[in-house]
Amino acid sequence: MTQVIAVAGEPVYLPCDISTQDDDDAVLLVLWYREDLGTPIYSVDARERDFGVAERWSLESVFASRAYFLPERRPAELGVDRVKPSDQGIYRCRVDFKQAQTRNSRVNLTVIVPPSKMVIIDDKGDVKQAIVGPYIEGDTFTLKCDVSGGRPRPWVKWFRDEVEVDTPASPLSGNGVRGIIRVGPLTRSDVRTTLTCRASNHPRAHPIETTLTVDMNFPPLTVHIIGSDQPLSASRRYDLLCQSSGSRPPASITWWKNGHRINNAKETVSTNIELR
Repeated sequence: MTQVIAVAGEPVYLPCDISTQDDDDAVLLVLWYREDLGTPIYSVDARERDFGVAERWSLESVFASRAYFLPERRPAELGVDRVKPSDQGIYRCRVDFKQAQTRNSRVNLTVIVPPSKMVIIDDKGDVKQAIVGPYIEGDTFTLKCDVSGGRPRPWVKWFRDEVEVDTPASPLSGNGVRGIIRVGPLTRSDVRTTLTCRASNHPRAHPIETTLTVDMNFPPLTVHIIGSDQPLSASRRYDLLCQSSGSRPPASITWWKNGHRINNAKETVSTNIELR
């Protein structure tokens, strides 16, 4: 028996040896069966004509117009376009010759169904799609990646900035699987870190994946008043600058004089330093 593996939606080719040992011999009839059906599902009939123009027939309820025979290949093959999960099974090819004995060969077709859905859930039970957070320094969090669909059961892996990390996994009902990643304690360098959950169930099946970016908030690291150390003269205007750095988002800076807030201060925000 020949083992053939195909991914759902792709074409598959089932081999069938129609070669002859005698140049005077010829193929008269090729019949394809599926083990759960008692009648042929595809045929190539050359009993009353040359094999090159043989009559081809395909059972509507199985392959219909998706099937086609390729006698020029070695061995010959029955091609099936857009293979379906229901096509999985054991097939038998029967070849009748003009002189030689009838030849039978069997093919075990396995159809891989890729996983169809991925959902990522945080510690609060919220579904996440692009951003996770914002968190603060020292936080630790867990993400669950639930994958459903697929045959056989898929594997799930987490990647941190495209580097694979240890992924504890547990089965879910309905052939699903859950992969968990634990992150933290967070530092400032973890901001904008990408976390990717990737799932597949066969090297030939295209994986599905979701990527999240870690968002973080930081308190200011420094605050300075610039211009306060200069000598001041009465009745003249002076500008003082309060400079804060290291916060994310920009820090909220307010000016106070003798316990009273000053509301007419101007502010400027730069990429790394907030000025007001």
